[in-house]
Amino acid sequence: MKVFVHGNPETDDIWGPLLAELSARGVNDTVCLSPPGFGAPTPRDWSATQADYAAWLVSELRAIDAAHGPIDVVAHDWGAGHLFGVLAHEPNLVRSWSSDCMGLLHRDYVWHDAAQQWQTPEVGEAAVDGLLSL
Repeated sequence: MKVFVHGNPETDDIWGPLLAELSARGVNDTVCLSPPGFGAPTPRDWSATQADYAAWLVSELRAIDAAHGPIDVVAHDWGAGHLFGVLAHEPNLVRSWSSDCMGLLHRDYVWHDAAQQWQTPEVGEAAVDGLLSL
């Protein structure tokens, strides 16, 4: 099963063109996962920590593996951050993986300006409110 995990502030619509191309080539064993709060509802008492997102993705991948077998993951943007959390704790949960955000793993990585805003109390909330009012 091919699993696609998107980033922030996107929804799984970002995978549409790629999935259409894969389908045209006969690849249809795909599923898109939307992290809680990014195209999917947040569970009750959700604290949106890195550990919460890793646990969410582990749970989703376990269910997919149980139903469909080995998993190949493609992760984009902050979806890659969630995937890296899974790989750190349960590397055997996925057969293969790919990401466009390997820099997140570098010890000297510096978040882009918007991500730094999102991580700042009150400033982050105001920035997201501004996105929602567009």
